[in-house]
Amino acid sequence: MVRSARLSVGLLAGALVLCGCPGSTPGPAADSGADAALVIDCGGREAEWGPVFARFRAETGGSIEPHFGASPELAERWLRAGEGNASDLILAEEAGWLGALSDQNLLEALPASILEAVEPQFHGALGRWVGISGRARLLVVSPELPAEALPQTLEDLATPTWNGKLGWAPASLDFEAHVSVLRNVWGEAKTQAWLKGLRENGARSYPDDRAQVEAVARGEIQLGWVSHPSVFAPDAAPVRAVCVPTAGDLGNVLIVSGVGLRAHGPRRAAALAFVTWLTSEPTQAWLAQAIREYPVRRGVAAPPELTPLTGTAEIEARQLVDLQPTRALLEQLGLR
Repeated sequence: MVRSARLSVGLLAGALVLCGCPGSTPGPAADSGADAALVIDCGGREAEWGPVFARFRAETGGSIEPHFGASPELAERWLRAGEGNASDLILAEEAGWLGALSDQNLLEALPASILEAVEPQFHGALGRWVGISGRARLLVVSPELPAEALPQTLEDLATPTWNGKLGWAPASLDFEAHVSVLRNVWGEAKTQAWLKGLRENGARSYPDDRAQVEAVARGEIQLGWVSHPSVFAPDAAPVRAVCVPTAGDLGNVLIVSGVGLRAHGPRRAAALAFVTWLTSEPTQAWLAQAIREYPVRRGVAAPPELTPLTGTAEIEARQLVDLQPTRALLEQLGLR
């Protein structure tokens, strides 16, 4: 958990930052008047988040206008627009994009009543974004692989033992976020060497985590490095998922999704009402079941079908908001 200025990013309560793959292209911002619909930029799939917005309308009567897109592109549009941006809220899959907006003073500090509702590791240092849910980083393992043969640390994946037996998805947004943690804890040189080691060790690239799960299930690889939704989806191929065995290892990270409120927006009260609803105990309990992710609200239990997660990596909050240099590194290595 939190110790002074350090952030506990682990797999019992976790931390890093929700929403997901592209849905529809973001449209033009709505009328900026205070009585207009609340404009929400969502970096998640419409099929997944549409029901969340519908539930908000049904429970509160609030008027909202969601636009769906990939989190990086939405955040970059906010950065380009600056103070001319007319969207009210942004939901992002990784805290890094919210951190970038916070650094440019484009997000407003949230009230303590919202921040204190979630575990302290689930909001930015300046209180300008708050977490919604989390995705655990796991290893998916071949049924033939005995427990004693598992890699004990994330670093072990680059050893000859796993030559040609490991899968990864470098184009995945969660992969980028996890590598950002490694860069900031291990340092640039060690992270680059480790990524090169995985590549030279015959790590097989897949388009996404789901493809890795399927590859493990059919015996193509013995290990995949994924986020948990790819394993626990109702139609996922049958594999087992485990945390990296060594407690405190950087393999044990939770990628947290979050929401930020545009600074100086005319619909501040409505925007705060939405964030308050999203982080409320009833919504967090329902949301965890609806999107099958780990809740961030204090006292709200994870869905019972998800793996109980153990192990904690101690990192500083600033290490979660550093995605652009990670993208540059991955491009330099030919992994993007």
